[in-house]
Amino acid sequence: MENITTVEQIESLKIGETQDWKFGIVTREVYRRSKNVFEIDDTSHGWLKAIVKIDVMKQLISGEKTLTDLDWK
Repeated sequence: MENITTVEQIESLKIGETQDWKFGIVTREVYRRSKNVFEIDDTSHGWLKAIVKIDVMKQLISGEKTLTDLDWK
């Protein structure tokens, strides 16, 4: 999946919708909480979530940030 396609998919996600997002070898679930806020759920080692704004989502997609940069709870 190309970066621009992924960005367009994330931006087109409606509030309250969820989309599977494959980053590396693990598929995570992205939930749009509001216009600019997303929740990333990771169930690969228990259940962790990170709340991020749309600009951080775009940085994750472009590779400017990594998932290890996020505050997982």
